[in-house]
Amino acid sequence: MALTHSLHQMQTPAAVRCAIDAVMERIFSYEDMFDSNGFLQLGVCGHQPDMANSYTANGTLYACTYAMAPLGLSPNDKFWSDPDDKWFAKKVWSGENVKSFY
Repeated sequence: MALTHSLHQMQTPAAVRCAIDAVMERIFSYEDMFDSNGFLQLGVCGHQPDMANSYTANGTLYACTYAMAPLGLSPNDKFWSDPDDKWFAKKVWSGENVKSFY
């Protein structure tokens, strides 16, 4: 949505950038997130192989690269150039009075 400039009007590109950054920082901070060859392992918070199901394989883990789609935006796009902003859930959980998306 950020790449195609199709974000909901209540969500700023900078907020999406900050949210993506927070999620990636959290996920990749687990020391067993990668195997000895540097490949992603099954799990959300480190290696959690029991989360797998019959159609999940290590290759499907790389669907997370969709979070890298904004790399296709120019460096002067608001996604990159605007100052940091809180995303919707962060605003809600910090007690801000926010307008509903609906």
